[in-house]
Amino acid sequence: MTSTGNNKTRHIAVWEALAFVLIIAVIGVNTYLAFNTIGDLSQRHRSVTNTGNIIVVLKDLRYALAAAESGKRGYLLTGEDEFLEPYHNALSELDMRIAAVRAISTEIPYQADRITDLLTLVEQKIADITRVVHLSIENKDRRAMKIIMSGQDRDLYTNISRMFEDIESQEFAMQSHLYSQLGVAEKKSNIIFMVFLLTSSFLLIGLLILQKKYRAREAKHTEALEQRAQELEAKVAERTQELSLYAEELSRSNQELEDFAFVASHDLQEPLRKIRAFADRILTRYKGNIDDKGVDYLKRLNNAAIRMSTLIHDLLEFSRIKTRGKEFTQVDLNDVVNTAIDDLTIAIEESGAVIHNVELPSIEADLSQMRQVFLNILSNAIKFHKPELAPEITLQYCTSTLPVNEVDVDYHDIRIKDNGVGFDQSYADKVFIPFQRLHSRDEYKGNGIGLAVCRRIIERHGGTIRVQSTLGEGTEFKILLPLKTINFHQPSEIE
Repeated sequence: MTSTGNNKTRHIAVWEALAFVLIIAVIGVNTYLAFNTIGDLSQRHRSVTNTGNIIVVLKDLRYALAAAESGKRGYLLTGEDEFLEPYHNALSELDMRIAAVRAISTEIPYQADRITDLLTLVEQKIADITRVVHLSIENKDRRAMKIIMSGQDRDLYTNISRMFEDIESQEFAMQSHLYSQLGVAEKKSNIIFMVFLLTSSFLLIGLLILQKKYRAREAKHTEALEQRAQELEAKVAERTQELSLYAEELSRSNQELEDFAFVASHDLQEPLRKIRAFADRILTRYKGNIDDKGVDYLKRLNNAAIRMSTLIHDLLEFSRIKTRGKEFTQVDLNDVVNTAIDDLTIAIEESGAVIHNVELPSIEADLSQMRQVFLNILSNAIKFHKPELAPEITLQYCTSTLPVNEVDVDYHDIRIKDNGVGFDQSYADKVFIPFQRLHSRDEYKGNGIGLAVCRRIIERHGGTIRVQSTLGEGTEFKILLPLKTINFHQPSEIE
């Protein structure tokens, strides 16, 4: 039953996909034809308009030339200066009309050459008109009339008129042809739009049918999903109850571990204090009865007890970073760094250290833990310096964006760089492990837990800490804290 149902569903999905592809194809073809037809109609309309403009511009030029000729003849016949004004107006008009004719673009082959020849004759005619008028103004009427009565003037005007008529007749013929093509294109567009309307109607009907089938199938799937959701809800409720019981058990376990840590640290510290006390008493009271080797043994015993006490204290503090951390508040990291520098005043003066500070942001954080982070890193930078070189520590700050689970997260990017002894980069992870040391206790003091505490604190604030070092050149710590800090580990109610 299930296999048959799945096959039927797959067949329906295939047919729906084919129908969708067909619809897209038909729409694409119709769209292409529509745009092609509209483009063709637009082009033909532009051609008709252009032909009409050419005819109008040529007629304007012809009328302007006739007006100039009339003005010339009026002045020659009357000799009155008032007839010169129409003549000059006609000449100005001719300049504009000639420029307009030069700007036109005809679609008829070789028509542009004919128009150029026409303009050459027109300019020649204008030159003759101007020469005759100037001769008449200079009282050389006989020469002017001689030019007018000559056959050359008549032949030139006749040639111009004939060229005007020839060019206009060709443009009219082109216009008539374009109107004929425009009519055919309009009929073609009407047919295409009718086809588009019919196919769109069929497609719409098909889509409605598919939508009806899809809704029916969707309703069936929704019903199945609701049933599945109810089953999952019941399982989630059951699992939630189990998790609640587990959380209560975990809370009790944490409480017991906290109590155990407190008791263990107290019970371990007490014997150590007695060992140290009795070792001091033996050294004080029986020093004269013990040889030098015995005194050395007792001093070593005392030193070992002190180290053991310190280790227990550090380990207890390390375990309480998350369980006894304070609520996050607004913390100015500039104040945190300045406080750490004040605490290290003596070490800075003795080593000649130089610290290049930078403006740092304010963040939501545990103030005491942030102080501990910067104090540990700065004190390490001063401690692990080259004997022959004063330590130089540089702080840098910027913001960075890094992908976390395919989501970009903005971080405060804080760098602390020194010029100290450095170490091999292969030990980069080891320095963050509690009680792991890269140098002997005789070279540099410490229990090897400071950087482990730093990493645990930064992780509690939702960030990361990394180190980059080169042996003999220095070390750089990179601290990333999210701009929107989340207190992933709220402090325990245990105090």
